[in-house]
Amino acid sequence: MLVRFCRRAFFVGSAATLLCAGTARAQERFITLASTTSTEQSGLFDHILPIFQKQSGITVRVVALGTGQALAIGARGDADALLVHDRLGEDKFVADGNGIDRRDVMFNDFVLVGPKADPAHVRGLKNASEALTRIASAHAAFASRGDDSGTNRLELRLWRAAGIDVQKAGGGWYRELGSGMGATLNTSAALNAYTLTDRATWAAFANRQALEILLEGEPGFVQSVWQHSRQSAEIPKCESR
Repeated sequence: MLVRFCRRAFFVGSAATLLCAGTARAQERFITLASTTSTEQSGLFDHILPIFQKQSGITVRVVALGTGQALAIGARGDADALLVHDRLGEDKFVADGNGIDRRDVMFNDFVLVGPKADPAHVRGLKNASEALTRIASAHAAFASRGDDSGTNRLELRLWRAAGIDVQKAGGGWYRELGSGMGATLNTSAALNAYTLTDRATWAAFANRQALEILLEGEPGFVQSVWQHSRQSAEIPKCESR
């Protein structure tokens, strides 16, 4: 989670919040939260945001984006807080002077889902590289988010670790969708395609059709959602508290 503090900031539980003073009237207090689509689609915000608003009087406007897009708007200062999950991207964000004080907020793990028929025979494997190699060898349909999200970045690293260049893959089996996790799962269900998804979104996803979890428990499938403080010195008229 990437947090920019402006004038007055306070914590409620594990969430860092921001209140921008100035010209805004008291009744218009709100923050803009750029979040991964996975977190938004998990249903977490439906539970915690009403509690936060009741306690603080501040409305949270959620903009669901891929992690790459969230990091970009965070670097521009166009959001008050960000929830992201790509450690490599976050390290660069901090190294570039856009954020400080990275903290764990929560963690999520990933699963490989696919059609019950499992044409690539990956069910029960514990090694992602072997599973992806089998999918590529079988030219079995694979739906990729293709949106520079944390999930998409992890998926591409897994393909590279397996020695497979999906950009040069032929046969039309690998499909980049440019969509969020929920939409990607819907496409996977319609196409009987494999896809990588976070477990929280999968748990909340109702339109599974013939899809089921085929691979889980891979050590590389665990990722944290991180919190950072935004470098307030770079934001005019803002100060950390």
